[in-house]
Amino acid sequence: MRNKLPSFIKLPRYKRFNYKPVYYDAEKEELAQRIARIEKEVATEKRGELDSELLRKRLRSDWERGSRQGIIQKSNIRVALIAAFLFAVIYLYLNS
Repeated sequence: MRNKLPSFIKLPRYKRFNYKPVYYDAEKEELAQRIARIEKEVATEKRGELDSELLRKRLRSDWERGSRQGIIQKSNIRVALIAAFLFAVIYLYLNS
């Protein structure tokens, strides 16, 4: 066995962490927000009231959903055009 001599230099020791990862699910959160919004809408409709804040939120979410779909559609069109262009270039190269 080795004798441990006193030392003025402290050596680093291994550190242990109690890390528990937190997972964020954007779809689940969006679904929860939509459910809460719809429940609030139903409650206001039962009372026969119009909530201007609720209408504003609904219009905003519809606008965002439409713009997201438009962006995806434009992206798909770009990919199709690039693929068609590359196919044409390869076809002309192989036939010449």
